[in-house]
Amino acid sequence: QFDKILYNTENNIYLTIDSNIQLIVYNILNEHFLKESPLWCSAIIQDATNGDILSFVKFPSYDPELYYLYDQSVIKNNPLSDSFEPGSAFKVFTFSCLKELNKLDLNFYDYCNGYYKLTENIKIQDLKPHGYIDIIKTFKYSCNYGTIKLAENLSKTDFFQFLQSLNFGALTGIELPGESKGILKTPKNWTK
Repeated sequence: QFDKILYNTENNIYLTIDSNIQLIVYNILNEHFLKESPLWCSAIIQDATNGDILSFVKFPSYDPELYYLYDQSVIKNNPLSDSFEPGSAFKVFTFSCLKELNKLDLNFYDYCNGYYKLTENIKIQDLKPHGYIDIIKTFKYSCNYGTIKLAENLSKTDFFQFLQSLNFGALTGIELPGESKGILKTPKNWTK
């Protein structure tokens, strides 16, 4: 969760942005933006110990003093206003919830053949079969099969409440205009 990007002390405003980190991230993104030609790209670096935002970069960028010369798509603050599918990074929250609720099976052992079969026609694929896996290999290889098997110990309600407690689907409090609160559907709207 973003805690802050600036703070106010005795009527002075201080950015939490670290100019060295900001420059490094800016240069890396600029290089990849020019090389790959995406519609846009961004990076946000946060100090995990206190929530400070150390770098916040988006390309294409623009000169704020001449904003009227740029198309709205360039001015839009995508990393703040768009919602993103978290992908495999979300596995950390699945494991955390299992641990928090004492439902993490430390003796888990199974065979990953490269996919988890949801229905006759729907499979959740892994990059490759991982063979015999335990909890460590499941986490290490970001194994979809193993994570889903472990998550079968969670009820939808428990998982939803855990995600809510981490403020998924809520504003972060960064206090920048246009922030999206993200999407966290209620369990009755979840698919298998």
